[in-house]
Amino acid sequence: MKRIVPLIAVAGALVGCAMPTSDSGPAPEINAAGAALTLEECAEQRDNCLSENPLFGLFTCSIQYTQCRATAEDGLPAQVIAAVSDARECRQEGSECRRDAESGGGLLACTEEQAECVAAIVDVPLPAIVEGTAACVDSAVDCIVASESTGELRGCGETLADCAVEEAVSVLPEPVRETVEEVGRCRNVLASCTSEASTASGLAQCAVYNVRCVAEGLGVTLPDPPVAEGLQCAEDATTCALDATSLSDLRECRNGLLECSADVVRQELTCEQKWTACVNETLNFFGCTRELATCTD
Repeated sequence: MKRIVPLIAVAGALVGCAMPTSDSGPAPEINAAGAALTLEECAEQRDNCLSENPLFGLFTCSIQYTQCRATAEDGLPAQVIAAVSDARECRQEGSECRRDAESGGGLLACTEEQAECVAAIVDVPLPAIVEGTAACVDSAVDCIVASESTGELRGCGETLADCAVEEAVSVLPEPVRETVEEVGRCRNVLASCTSEASTASGLAQCAVYNVRCVAEGLGVTLPDPPVAEGLQCAEDATTCALDATSLSDLRECRNGLLECSADVVRQELTCEQKWTACVNETLNFFGCTRELATCTD
């Protein structure tokens, strides 16, 4: 027991000497957040940490390195690892569902569930699911499992979306098919634009482009100029169009986009502009004047 006490004292002295003071600042840290760090990057940060703080770093750098390793395996980003695991789970659940299905309708329901499962991993909206979508989903799972970067994951998502649209529109009347394909293209361009944008103004430009693109795809003319706030209108119209199976469905999508965009524009008008628009639209001078009385800019 007498020999243990000095050892503890020495260890305490070493730790005490290595503890950073208020003047020296905190010990360097390894970025252990679940971002896209690889094992090699974790090791590099650990070495940098140890070189800057060789004594106290023996404790902190090792702990942080262990945390960093938890976010990456086999040199793959943590997001990719999670996506691969989720995709395999989607495939397993789909196989079990099909094994228990008792009819063609049951098999289609299994395809729908698996498609939604995989689409959620790569964050893409899908059109109505048809029999041929099953092959798209299987290919998407293979693509995800083989991915080695977040960029490749995005590519898997875009390919899945394109394939699903092609299958969905293959059973539609030609006029409907052309519109759905055009709106689907707008969606893909928006995804690429937002992933590459590095500023708020860049994202706003992506939104404006998407509003215009969807409007042109549906064959409608929107109030000018399109505004970034109208992106939700375009997204709703896109979802509507991708689910359309007839010309009447597309008419509802067009009307919805027009009404939504008009509401956005009205919200941005001054009270005087709203009054003028009201009179022009309704010719109800007194009714519009009453509304003006309660309007605030």
